[in-house]
Amino acid sequence: MATLHPFLANWLAALSTILASGSPPAVALFFDVGTRLSKTTTHLHQAVLENAPSEDDELDAVRAAVDPADQWGALARMVHAYILYLRAMSLDMGISQRFEILLKFLNTVSSAADHNNGAALNALVLDGARHITRLGIICDDLADDGSYRYSEQAHSVVQKLFNVSLKGVRVPNELGKRETSVGVINCLFKLSSKMGRIGSMTTIIINLQNVLPSITVTADPRFSLAQRCTYAYYTGIEHFQNAQFRKAAESLQTALDLCHPSFLRNRRKILIHLVASNVIIGRFPSPAIYSLPEATQLSDVFPPIVRAIKIGNFAAFERALYRSKKWLMHFGIFYDLEIRCETLMWRNLIKNTFATAGSTTKSGIESVGLDKIYESARVFRAGLKPRVVGLTQTGRKEFKESFKESSVLSVVLGLIDNGWLNGYVNLEKGVLAGWSSKARLVTRLADVRNQYVGMLWGGERGSGITEKDGGSGEVKNVASHVTSVAPTAPTFGGFGFAGGNGNAYADASGNGNAYADAGDDMEMEL
Repeated sequence: MATLHPFLANWLAALSTILASGSPPAVALFFDVGTRLSKTTTHLHQAVLENAPSEDDELDAVRAAVDPADQWGALARMVHAYILYLRAMSLDMGISQRFEILLKFLNTVSSAADHNNGAALNALVLDGARHITRLGIICDDLADDGSYRYSEQAHSVVQKLFNVSLKGVRVPNELGKRETSVGVINCLFKLSSKMGRIGSMTTIIINLQNVLPSITVTADPRFSLAQRCTYAYYTGIEHFQNAQFRKAAESLQTALDLCHPSFLRNRRKILIHLVASNVIIGRFPSPAIYSLPEATQLSDVFPPIVRAIKIGNFAAFERALYRSKKWLMHFGIFYDLEIRCETLMWRNLIKNTFATAGSTTKSGIESVGLDKIYESARVFRAGLKPRVVGLTQTGRKEFKESFKESSVLSVVLGLIDNGWLNGYVNLEKGVLAGWSSKARLVTRLADVRNQYVGMLWGGERGSGITEKDGGSGEVKNVASHVTSVAPTAPTFGGFGFAGGNGNAYADASGNGNAYADAGDDMEMEL
């Protein structure tokens, strides 16, 4: 067995005593993995450099000091790995080299933590996950080669630490190793965000929720405020990227509530996605939001977009969107707004058309002609940029505005299938009619139960009738079709949105007026 340097021997003796007490913060003090070494770690670094016995002999000496009964074999290997980590360090070491040696050490930490007594290493697990995450992101920024090699490696070891944090003996009212789970999953979120894979975090979030079934992470004081805020933000981004905009809005609102007012940069990141999520589901920002100190530039970007959505003016929406394209692309919300807001604009356009050209029978049933909807769409779609519809035989992009009168039928049926319209299409008369006098034709946004917005052409379930009915070819004249489409009336529950600012009347010039009620077009209240 090797003879250890006196300072190292004393350090191991003190570590053994602290491990016996089982205090995670105290244990973490012995393992300095930060960029700036403490005085104790500096002396330990000098000690391990002065005395370098063979690795096997040194490991035996370490085991004799910290685990003489050999009941926690991985612990001795972890402590020895830390000694090797310090010995490999040097003043002129680059960040990438530091990353590599820390990676090796954390692999041994994950093995040691995967033990019944692993909760004693909680603080070390969390510190190690944070530092390897930071180093991985910095190394990739410096490499700037688009490979995310360092983030990939960091993600792999942090994933191991997270899996370990979900295990352990479950004691009532105690988290044990699960105390670090939220902090470690936040590191996974950051690495996934760096690699553009936040949407792939769904399974990991489910695993955490399964382990903590009775705990609301964002409200549990056993997790720090910073951890809860970060968790709420990244779960909101995960929902946003998976097109679950209502859930995204709820999570991001929680994150904003938890974020301290002085952290303007973080609040701004949260607020931008929060506003985008709410706009997509039909909740529009109130003027008070634009006056917030973290809302810089939002008042230049979103009001024109919101005005166009309220009217159903596709051309104005496109102009407003492309005017701020660079800004929206920077925050990763341009394409979501471009694609997902289309459903809401169609719904509002039909609502506006009904307000100006629709009719109501004596029994209270509302209806509007498909030809009127087409005329409104033709006016508000005039000047749209041509869209790519395919490739030519030579490989060039083919641009075409394919919207025509028969397209209205597909759009309307898609809206009915998704619950945005509460009625049916009478093809013989060429009208969109409501079910009864007790239900309004255009469903209130508060009653729409559509998880994924932006699906129009045929709807989520498919209506059975599209622009081509069976094999009979394209429908040239909607009014001349002699079939009625009246599927079973769906039942929709409410989400209970509060407040409403309405809009909906719009003439050909695009001027808005008033056809509104509570629960129609909403304003967020922050």
